[in-house]
Amino acid sequence: MAIIQAAKDLAHLPRWFYRYKLRKWFRNQAVKATGRDCDCMAQQAEAALLTLAANDDANSFYDLGADPFRQRFVAAVQLVMEYPQEKFFPLLCLTAAVASSDDLEIIRTLRLDDPDDREKVLHARNRTLPVATGAIDAFMVSSSGSWGRIMQITAFVVSTGLTLLALHFRGSLADYYGGGIVSALCAGFLAPIAHDLMVALRSTREKKQ
Repeated sequence: MAIIQAAKDLAHLPRWFYRYKLRKWFRNQAVKATGRDCDCMAQQAEAALLTLAANDDANSFYDLGADPFRQRFVAAVQLVMEYPQEKFFPLLCLTAAVASSDDLEIIRTLRLDDPDDREKVLHARNRTLPVATGAIDAFMVSSSGSWGRIMQITAFVVSTGLTLLALHFRGSLADYYGGGIVSALCAGFLAPIAHDLMVALRSTREKKQ
């Protein structure tokens, strides 16, 4: 487990994983919003998110844990809703891709300081925000699940391989081949459990701090 953790930290594997997943998600959301593959809009949405959530510090943003990542994502979307500048609006359009296009247009064009439009804007925001936060939550659940499965498979493969290697150099593998394989597989199955326990303990410690 220490080997896997060191590899994650040194190679910044979560950073590359979440960057890839978010870009893929934005492209899929662009298809939902426009009916076509629109990489330009997806790139604009990512750029807006990084500017509003991390002051353009992409590495720090993608290195955040799941909870801070989601909180900053939601805060950035809320900021766009309150101050809908054109260069940031693709972030809201793609995050709330399945929201009403009329509501998005109201948010983009009308202003709260106009008494005639105030109620329309508030209702449009109230309808759009749950759609956006729901989409963010779905993205986080999907990404976290994929990352967890990758870590479990990696832990199993690495632990099994190291156990087989240790038995081979000890000379036990040749004498008790079947038992060695069983021992290696048991080690592989226990490794993901140990990993999950470490993650849970680390999360508990961070919350207490």
